[in-house]
Amino acid sequence: MRIFKTTLCIGGISILLESSSKDFIKSIKSKYNNFLSFVEEDNYFKIVFSQGKFLKKDEGIIVKRDGSNYSIKGEGFCGYLDIKRKTALVNISFKENVFNLFLRIFYSLILPFYEGFLIHSAGLKKGDDSYILSGPSSSGKTTAARLADREFCILSDELVIIRKMWGVFTAFATPFPGEFTGCIKNDKAALKGLFFLNKNLIVPYAIKSRLETLVSLLENIFFFCPDSESNRLIFNICGEITNKIRGYDINILYYSDFGRIMYEITEENVCPQP
Repeated sequence: MRIFKTTLCIGGISILLESSSKDFIKSIKSKYNNFLSFVEEDNYFKIVFSQGKFLKKDEGIIVKRDGSNYSIKGEGFCGYLDIKRKTALVNISFKENVFNLFLRIFYSLILPFYEGFLIHSAGLKKGDDSYILSGPSSSGKTTAARLADREFCILSDELVIIRKMWGVFTAFATPFPGEFTGCIKNDKAALKGLFFLNKNLIVPYAIKSRLETLVSLLENIFFFCPDSESNRLIFNICGEITNKIRGYDINILYYSDFGRIMYEITEENVCPQP
């Protein structure tokens, strides 16, 4: 049986995808073109896909952990992931939306072990710096991306990966857009500003306390696995971020040039709170 392959790199973590379906791999190459990559030796996760038929809808995402192994199940896919061996076997419906959901859950599971997480946020990059504008659905993430499109490189209007790499917290682009139709390239930049979208704010921005920033970060994490170790890792990462970077509430509709506001108020972004 012939095996078809491709490699993606998202959040600085490469995954080698294998399947006997040429069309499935071809569709991934087309959809995730900006995130295609080359693997370096054995420094990647290997995921083997087989085609499955799912007759009934599953209710939500089910994840269970046993040692370094995770069993995962969602609407249109189920499988096993071994964190230690960096391998996964997945039975999946070869549909674009199903694969995209699986990919989001997969990265949510492995990122805590790479000092990172996936967060509901628009991500903006300017020069060597990045800013996140975080919030739930309908909070204005896509609006922020559209308004900032000419001034910033857009990392996402829906989900951004944040990782600590070589001692620096970094925001990464993801192939998980919301309604933004512009080009999103596989890019990254050092995280300089933490902003939380607040339509009820009657001033352009307001400084949040360290505790408020920590709570807001945790509230906007994309997916929490029912596993104490990974959740502890996420909490620790968020705690480190709030030690170094201030958080702000911002109303992007109050002042159209909110990009300039973000730049100006984050020039001194070391968090002063104990």
